[in-house]
Amino acid sequence: MNIDHLSITNLLVAFLILLFIIKRQLSVHVINFKIKLYCILVIIGLFQFSKIDNLNIGTGFFIYIGLSLLTIVVSGVLRAFSSHIFLNPDGVIVRKGTYITLLLWILTIGAKYSFASLWQYSSLSILITLALSLMVQRGTIWLLASKKFPDNIPITRQFLLDKKSKK
Repeated sequence: MNIDHLSITNLLVAFLILLFIIKRQLSVHVINFKIKLYCILVIIGLFQFSKIDNLNIGTGFFIYIGLSLLTIVVSGVLRAFSSHIFLNPDGVIVRKGTYITLLLWILTIGAKYSFASLWQYSSLSILITLALSLMVQRGTIWLLASKKFPDNIPITRQFLLDKKSKK
């Protein structure tokens, strides 16, 4: 991985997000399809590219983007399928990641950076990768839960609204 253009801030934020992800993946959480945080991370990630003078976009860029998107989508879907989706005693749909989910995170990062040499600014895309991969995983989990427990979607939404109004 070429880290010439990687700022300490970008690396630190990505590392903290990854630690947060690992913690959350193994704990039980009510499913929810909120993506605002992920959109913010994508914007921050894209902002990193605006700081580069003479940004070189060549053939390697398009191959890198294609492989990155493939990795993001496939790994997000696989992580969603590796999660355990179930009902809590109140009928609220919850999910919990497994150790396979964590292994898939390691494979996601490893696969993405195994082809990082294709484009010299690949290190700047770490926040974008994390955010998009989490979006795909969250969306897939929501779809799986909607199919598995269609009658419990309104209960889950009401639970989330009640939780939000209590804050």
